[in-house]
Amino acid sequence: MPQGGRRGHGTHHGQAAHGAAGRRDRETAPPLTTDQQAELAALLAQAPTIASGLRAAQSGGRAAMLDWLSPIAAAAEPVAQAFARRLGEQRGAQAQDAADVAAALGEADPRREVAREARRARLRLRSAGVQPDIELPPRAMAPLPRQRPPPRRRHHFAPGTSRRMSRAAARQASSR
Repeated sequence: MPQGGRRGHGTHHGQAAHGAAGRRDRETAPPLTTDQQAELAALLAQAPTIASGLRAAQSGGRAAMLDWLSPIAAAAEPVAQAFARRLGEQRGAQAQDAADVAAALGEADPRREVAREARRARLRLRSAGVQPDIELPPRAMAPLPRQRPPPRRRHHFAPGTSRRMSRAAARQASSR
C-alpha cells in the first residue's frame, strides 16, 4: 500500500516531480544581456505601431502582415521569446495591441518556442478579457501537379454484357 494512507490518494506517478517543473522552467528564462534588454525595450515600445500596422495590412494579405512582424523576426530568439512573454502581461490600453501582435506572432513566427510563447500570451490576454481583432490569413498552399486519373479497371466480360446478366444471357449475347 502506498505511503500516505488509502490507495489512489497522494501523489501519482511523477506528479510531484514533473507537475510544476514545466511552469518553473518557463518562468525562469535565461537572463537577457544589457544589449538584449535594450532591444526588448525597443520592441515593446514598437508594439502599438506593429499592432496598428497589422490591422491596416489585413486587407493586403498574409505577406503584408508578415512585413509588420519583421522587427520581431529580426530579433534574437531569447529577445523575441521575452517579448512574447511580456505581451501576455500587458493590461489596460496596451492589452488590445498586445493581443493582436501575439495572435499574429503565434501563427507566423517560424521559431517554435517564440510562437508557443506568443500563443500562451494570447491565451493569458484572453483570460483577462481581451480578444485579438486580427486573424492572419492561412498560408497559400502550392497547387498540386495535375496527374492523370488512374486507368479505369476493365472487367473481363463479354462485349455487350454487364455484371448482372446471367451466364445464360451472356452466352446468348456473345453468340449473336
